Amino acid sequence: MKITPIKTEIIKKGDDLLKIISKNIRSLPEKSILVISAKIVSLCQGRLIEKEKNNKLKKIEFIKREADYYINPIKSKDGSICTIKNNVLGINSGINECNAKGAYILLPQNLQCTTNMIWKFLKRYYSLKKVGVIIVDSNILPLRKGSIGITLSYCGFNALYTYRNKKDIFGRKLSLPQINVADALSASAVLEMGESKERQPLCIIEGVSKIRFQNRPPTPKEIKNFLIDMKDDPFAPIWERADWKKGNN
Repeated sequence: MKITPIKTEIIKKGDDLLKIISKNIRSLPEKSILVISAKIVSLCQGRLIEKEKNNKLKKIEFIKREADYYINPIKSKDGSICTIKNNVLGINSGINECNAKGAYILLPQNLQCTTNMIWKFLKRYYSLKKVGVIIVDSNILPLRKGSIGITLSYCGFNALYTYRNKKDIFGRKLSLPQINVADALSASAVLEMGESKERQPLCIIEGVSKIRFQNRPPTPKEIKNFLIDMKDDPFAPIWERADWKKGNN
């Protein structure tokens, strides 16, 4: 597998995302995946809150507003707020202040529609038959230090690789018969893209062995199958003990 991060100019509020892609990527290989930082999608969408213009409102109000759910009591030991946003367990509803120049950067809106639009553009602009798109964000894992990339939305490939009805080397049926391809690619991409001042919000991944490209966006059923409802999650006993509050979005 080959991972190539792409350095760009500094992305500003209201920039054209498709122009950024076409300007910085001269060619895109067939059967490749373009990984795009959620932050630059948000910047292009204007998803910023200027701190000076909203100094009467605390960050916690924006977090609660953006969250699908948040835990009460609200603050953890490090001052962050445990939230669920877009079916991702994380902190602070994904609101980011890094490289934001005095603003809060919110997660993108209309994620799947935006991802589908980028995928159609890539196929047309680069004359590709098979290509994938991932919008990625950084997240943290429980009981682990450090951030890791996670998929917010995807298009052009099957997000899961199945071993269904397969057995291990001793003939035992596999208990976890699927690999999460999308999140595995996201983690690999973010490792190379960086988290600081690298200015590499785009990344091309080639040569992925366990990937099945699709000549269409994912169906609602496929997207649903990629996710797990809280009540069906193996960690449900933990979720059920927390005092979740519904966000205001």
